[in-house]
Amino acid sequence: HGGINYTEDGIRYLRGQSVTEQGLEFIDERYISIEDHTRMIRAEVIPGDVLLTIAGSIGNCCVVRGVERANINQAIVKIRPSVSIDSDYLSIFLNSRYGKFQINRLANGAVQLNVNFTEVGDIQVVVPSLEIQSSLVAEIEAARQIKTQKLAQADKLLSNLDVYLLDLLGLSITQESDRGVFAIRVSQIRSKLDSYSNQPRFRRLFQNLQSHQLPVKKLKFIATDIFSGITPRSGGDAYTNQLEGIPFVRSGEITKDGMVSDNNAIFIKPEIHDVLMRRSQLQEGDLLIAIVGATIGSVGVYNRTTPANINQAIAVVRLDSSLVLPNFARWFLSSPIGQSILDYFKRPVARANINLEEIGEIPILIPSLEIQRSVVEQIERTRLEMRKLRQEAETNWEAAKTLFEQRLLGEK
Repeated sequence: HGGINYTEDGIRYLRGQSVTEQGLEFIDERYISIEDHTRMIRAEVIPGDVLLTIAGSIGNCCVVRGVERANINQAIVKIRPSVSIDSDYLSIFLNSRYGKFQINRLANGAVQLNVNFTEVGDIQVVVPSLEIQSSLVAEIEAARQIKTQKLAQADKLLSNLDVYLLDLLGLSITQESDRGVFAIRVSQIRSKLDSYSNQPRFRRLFQNLQSHQLPVKKLKFIATDIFSGITPRSGGDAYTNQLEGIPFVRSGEITKDGMVSDNNAIFIKPEIHDVLMRRSQLQEGDLLIAIVGATIGSVGVYNRTTPANINQAIAVVRLDSSLVLPNFARWFLSSPIGQSILDYFKRPVARANINLEEIGEIPILIPSLEIQRSVVEQIERTRLEMRKLRQEAETNWEAAKTLFEQRLLGEK
């Protein structure tokens, strides 16, 4: 797949991170031209194909849905099932312990695990009748729906929290306008000259903040440091395995509730962390802001004491905790008000981005530390409820998969 030129639109180009057990996730979307698509026609996928990751986070599997046609990169193998096997059944089987066990046995590689795609054909699959396959799929899909509902309930808690806390601070959400044409006086133009950044909704947003009774300060005035990271050369000797390496945090690992996932997929060598990337080492309490691509605007707080590092898609704001609590700043920037502020700073180009200087210009509301602590306590209570719902969702899901595997043994 060498020599690919990404385009602003065209044919969707799927990479390993797009394939999850729950289905395709179009993260940091990439597109290729019709010409490149035609040149790589063997890598074309269509609805009903089963995709399996064979590099990086190996063993993730799903059925192609939500896209008419796409291309895959070398981290994915496509499987087009015969008439004797249902696509959903095959995907569920490959995601089961029996599928994972065989895939893991095929994996090799000292730094990054991978599977030779020709060996995928040697995976043995239990194939009951289509009627039984349909029954098993229906049971799993029912469990998947329950999981989806519980996760939606968790997300609603987060939304309700935003409404409550914004009201507590006397803030209202600026409504977006769908007007395509508007006028602005020269005196009203802020530091950015493009039409997107001068929309009336942004003017109202900053006017409301500036007129608020509580202090508003830019991040550069309440931070002791603002920095970003780098990405060592792909395929080089900077990377290692989980046991020997330092977690390399990427923007996709900032979770919905503002934490940093501990399921890191990539690890760098300690000497890289200590020398080449010494400037971007994380500390507990660092505020993380995604500044590039599809995850732009995601905000989290590094909540661990163990060493970690970041790439250039994340900006770190190391706050003066005598002025602002990291978790308060995290919530404010994740709220609808904060997301509108971050939206203002995004460059309206093919791949949105915010630079470090602009990060320093971001204004946030600074109530007293007492109020901030009250807000953080409410956030933590909501987080506990969310974790409970998500744990229930995961427990029910795992029970359904176990039942699937037991039924398979019975049929076998």
